[in-house]
Amino acid sequence: MIDSGSCSLIIKGEGLDFSEISKTLKINPTREMRKGVVYSSIFGPNKEDFWIYELKVNENQSPNDTLSTLLSYLSHSKQFIVMLSKSHNVSIKCYIQSSMAQIGFDLSPPTIVELSKLNVKLEFSILSWGGVEG
Repeated sequence: MIDSGSCSLIIKGEGLDFSEISKTLKINPTREMRKGVVYSSIFGPNKEDFWIYELKVNENQSPNDTLSTLLSYLSHSKQFIVMLSKSHNVSIKCYIQSSMAQIGFDLSPPTIVELSKLNVKLEFSILSWGGVEG
């Protein structure tokens, strides 16, 4: 059982034009972070710019559903994302958290096809708290 999660488009690099990215993708970022600014005392100053758009995994959705929704938001901007990924670090990240010891999910063939069209890396972060149903 998945307790929470998100799927995000993450763009990292030097000198990102945040307004151009938002305008071209036609979505407002969840977060923008500039190089050199301290957003967390634990990590210190950012080493590069970050533009992040995040969608939460809802209770009624699977990670595949959330990822599919994210990809549909990006469908009109595939060429821009491919071009941007040649000079910047662009990725899709799926984060899943569960209180159970074992979790799993799948990606549908249409989702995999849409991901491949973006030609960016896909990252998974899965956090399990190790509980067992008895």
